[in-house]
Amino acid sequence: SATSTAIAWLPLVRAPSPNLAYGQPAPGPGLFVMETPTDHGVETLTGLGACGAQLMLAHVHDGPLQGHPMVPLLQVATATDGQPAFHRDLDQVLRPDETDQQGLAEALLDLVCAVASGEASPRLWQAGFVDFQVTRGLLGVSL
Repeated sequence: SATSTAIAWLPLVRAPSPNLAYGQPAPGPGLFVMETPTDHGVETLTGLGACGAQLMLAHVHDGPLQGHPMVPLLQVATATDGQPAFHRDLDQVLRPDETDQQGLAEALLDLVCAVASGEASPRLWQAGFVDFQVTRGLLGVSL
């Protein structure tokens, strides 16, 4: 179902194409899209860390992801009717009905800066809910 928020999104004309292979280091500053051979969240986070990400921010809807043991993963969700049980595992719950866009942006920036500076750590790091897995791709075989 569609929900309205204070943020206006422009429709994509076409989906962006990957310009980095899975785990390929970024060649320098810029915006890059990493290829993801599978939809496994832990494998995606591992690949992003290998690309050079130093901090990751995810908006989650159905529940939190597992954190990454080497790269901080901050997880936020938008408050809806009721408080899902997983909200206690998030780093921030956004309330666009109570906060304007500027306030939401400042709250996220404060959170990112606190973790990047070492003043805070992701909630799932504190709980020990982390995982690491390199992808084998869709046809990978375990022996």
